Amino acid sequence: MKENTSYKIVALLITLILWIIILGSKEALTVKMVPVEFILPHGMVIVNNVPNEVAFKIAGPRLILKKFTEAREPMIIDLSAAAEGVTKVRLHADSINSPPGIRILSMSPTDIIPRLEKTISKTVSIEANLKGKLRGNGKVKSINIIPNSMVLTGARSAIEILNKVYTAPIDLDKIENSETLEVPLSLNESGIDAPKAGTMVRVEIKLQ
Repeated sequence: MKENTSYKIVALLITLILWIIILGSKEALTVKMVPVEFILPHGMVIVNNVPNEVAFKIAGPRLILKKFTEAREPMIIDLSAAAEGVTKVRLHADSINSPPGIRILSMSPTDIIPRLEKTISKTVSIEANLKGKLRGNGKVKSINIIPNSMVLTGARSAIEILNKVYTAPIDLDKIENSETLEVPLSLNESGIDAPKAGTMVRVEIKLQ
């Protein structure tokens, strides 16, 4: 066992190197999920559901494939020159940068169809969303909301039909005396942005 030790070590190293080369060059197949990022025209937003990832079925040497699938470089879709309306983006093998030796076999979806709309701003009123009833015979004398209106910005189709927004629910059965509450707004409409100052308003409730 102790004879020709150096030759045996060299032979072992050569065997390991050959094993790594053979393993690395062996073809493999996998699916790579590629995140999608959009470059939009100024003053426009996407108003429909579009995929945030695309599945690419790829093949190639196992070691190169492993390194490539671990990378999370996004696929950039440039819509900066697109007009308002529906745009169809056809995906192909060149949609992502792949290293030599990697073959793109297919992708899903093959098309991305975003619908763009211009953004507009509008001043809308704010109303309190009251729930439940006051205890006993109590009655609400007045409600004052500060501020009582707010400028919202968003997709044209969403903003044009919006005339008012509501606060988060206020439970009257938890109010015993006149008080002032800090309440968030309920902005569930897709693509609507509130002012940078925030979405909290002050609601002054006075009881009789």
